[in-house]
Amino acid sequence: MDGTALQDLVNGLPAAFATAPRPAGIDACPCCNAPAGIETLLRTPRERLGPDELTHYATSALSTVGSPGDFRYFAPRILQLVLTGELTVPDLEVVGVKLARAGWYDWPEAGYLRQLLDALWSDALHTPRSGGTPSPPSAPSPPPTRTAPVTG
Repeated sequence: MDGTALQDLVNGLPAAFATAPRPAGIDACPCCNAPAGIETLLRTPRERLGPDELTHYATSALSTVGSPGDFRYFAPRILQLVLTGELTVPDLEVVGVKLARAGWYDWPEAGYLRQLLDALWSDALHTPRSGGTPSPPSAPSPPPTRTAPVTG
């Protein structure tokens, strides 16, 4: 899969999650989460949320704020921002852990997420990083040969 296909999948996230219900409220630890931040998440259209609005939620989701259903609603925008480099905290690994905790594999959008994850993996394996080129896997090294018999 080429980078264009991956970009198409990233761009298609909002449509793929169009039926994810918008939360009416979000449970949050009052000591750890500002009510104004929660209100911003609830009243701002998902596609208009940016890093400033989503960083705290994305790092705290499923621990001090929100439910798996809430995370399903915000996941496409979080993924878009992480995959385009606009949101650097949390990173993709943390988002992946949160997706797993939220049970993404049971969501109606699971097939789309599988396609996206496959494309990400393919991109990671085949796209040069830092000016280098991907190298094919090397053959395993042969076992060392003994030059002298072992005596006991």
